[in-house]
Amino acid sequence: MNWLGKDEYKEVIDNNEWLIKHKEKSIYIMTDHKLAFMAWELERLEREYKGAELYHVDTHLDEVSELVNSDDFMNASTKEDLINLYTKSLPGEYTDENKGCFLRMDNFIMPAFARDTIDVIHHISNVGNAVEMNQKHLTVDIINQQSDENLDSRRDGINEYELRKFADIIKGKTKIINRWNGIMDITNSSRDNTDKIKILDLDIDYFNNATTLATSGYVAKEFKQENIIKSELKALKEYTDWDIITVAISPYYSGYEDSKIILNLFLEEFTMDIDKDFEIFNLQK
Repeated sequence: MNWLGKDEYKEVIDNNEWLIKHKEKSIYIMTDHKLAFMAWELERLEREYKGAELYHVDTHLDEVSELVNSDDFMNASTKEDLINLYTKSLPGEYTDENKGCFLRMDNFIMPAFARDTIDVIHHISNVGNAVEMNQKHLTVDIINQQSDENLDSRRDGINEYELRKFADIIKGKTKIINRWNGIMDITNSSRDNTDKIKILDLDIDYFNNATTLATSGYVAKEFKQENIIKSELKALKEYTDWDIITVAISPYYSGYEDSKIILNLFLEEFTMDIDKDFEIFNLQK
């Protein structure tokens, strides 16, 4: 299948459930970032690991925590449980009963963090992205501050009730959330020196510096120069031997042609052929 062909790629970006996996490695490419949760949790079942270290490279922090309130998400322990969660999140499945159980592109990280699939989160966003990096403050300290009676009921869009439950879940556990201003910030100042499972979670829209919506309703495009993108991808590749890689195309934020160009640059740097090395990964099997 020529996934990057004009007609084929149009089908890819129009399908939020599109997911492919490397035939030999734990590398996943998806249209909608929400599917990263499924990849991590299925890998956890297969590898029997917990407490991974996540490197989340994205324009957005994706740290909405509502799914910690879902017993279905918190208690899922088998492949069948996970597939059932995914099925409930499919378009057309919205009901009053399961409205709080929908995976979205902004809420897929925190349930994995609360479930102990991930113990350390490194949020890596663009240097000038003040909206995400400075105004949202979901940290372990804030999660644990829920005993503070003076805490506002809502703080920067973060729901207090959700965080109270979150605090109960992670109480007594070693959890870390870090912020980094760009790929070079972490690769130049921090080295991988732990034996934790390392997950690289890359959203292609990281390479779009624009943080505002255009009047047309599409995200304004302000992509980095190709040489900068290549150098950042090279830095990521050389940072560590990644155990798991998840890549989101996020076409709404990264466009059609631009996302294809950047996806190609990723594949070239990581020495992969999307047609020869990958195959459809069906989450409903």
